[in-house]
Order: sequence, then C-alpha cells, then structure tokens
Amino acid sequence: MGIQVVTLERVKEQAFARDMLAFATDMYNAATTKGWKVMVHHVSDPTRWIDLYDAARYSGQDPVTWLNCDAWSMAWDEPVAGGWVHATSRTRRKQLARRMELENFDPGMTAKAINYDLLILVNDSYASYLASRFQLEGYLLYLLAHECLHFVEDWSGKYLVVDDVPPSQDQQVVTTLSAYVESVGGWDIFKRLYGLTSEAAFSPTT
Repeated sequence: MGIQVVTLERVKEQAFARDMLAFATDMYNAATTKGWKVMVHHVSDPTRWIDLYDAARYSGQDPVTWLNCDAWSMAWDEPVAGGWVHATSRTRRKQLARRMELENFDPGMTAKAINYDLLILVNDSYASYLASRFQLEGYLLYLLAHECLHFVEDWSGKYLVVDDVPPSQDQQVVTTLSAYVESVGGWDIFKRLYGLTSEAAFSPTT
C-alpha cells in the first residue's frame, strides 16, 4: 500500500533546508555554520547517482554502501594544519570542485553550488523507496534535516546524527526537526511556509 510522500516546491525546499540549518546552528551553538546558504539538488536517474560516487569518494564514502544512500551532502570544508577551514571564496571553491571531480559530474550544477555553503544531493528513487518502507510521508523533511545536522555536528562537536537507521532511531535529528516545526507555529503554518502538498504531519513513529 502506497503513501502520499510530502514534497515541497523546489525553491521553498531550499528555503526549508536553509532555515533548518540556521535553527540547528543556534540550537547547538555551531558558530561556523551561522549564515550558511544551502542548495538542494535532486538526482532522479539512479545511474547518475552511481556517477556521483566519483565526487563522493573524496569525503570517505564507502563504495559498498553508495547505492543505498538516500542523500549525500558536502560543504566547502578542507583540512588544514590542526583542523578544518570552510572555504568562502569562489576561486577556492572552484579549485575544490575540480579536485574532487564534482565539476565532472555536473558542470552546470557545480557552477551554481559554489555560490552556496552546503550542497545536498537527494537520490530520488531510493529516498522514495525508504519513504514507503518507513511509511513516513515527511521523509524528505527528515532527510534534509539529517543532512543539515551532519554539518552542525561537525562544527559544534556534539553527537547529533545516526546514519543507516530508521528515522525513529535518529532521535536528535527528529527532535530538532520537531522543535523547528513548533518554533514556526506548528504544522499548519509550516505547510503554508514551505508549500507542502500533503495533509499529513511529520510523525516518525515506525
């Protein structure tokens, strides 16, 4: 039996990811991610998702698990002596995109992505499969929140994200997302803000 998966208008989807990141940044005191802009890009063709691995491997992604990834995200962060730094110049970001072969995957997307601090790529077919598997209409909301919190975790030093588990077990992400929905005035206002197409509320109970 199918479910009606929550979708957002593409522009508002990006706004949600940006707002979610900003909320989590304040909630967990992650100063580096303050003011970050977020770009969301959907990969609808499963064979193109395989091609994306050439870029993802630079972040230490395991090739064995790549096909079972519902999303992958990257920021323009690079290692330096004693830690990491977030690259802010377009020139440096172009160099990083070329080095990691993101430019080879999709030059047009990459040209836009260098204007953003965080890029989230969604594997549409697998994300849809998981939404049905978990019977969670709001799976996309959870997925975007999860990817945003990866970087809040990285820059705050707090343990926030659990990978490769059902949403109900990714408790801090779910708690943060639920808190954000409440902060804007509840689900009805949230739906109007982001142009949601489903009447269902976010409730990861499975």
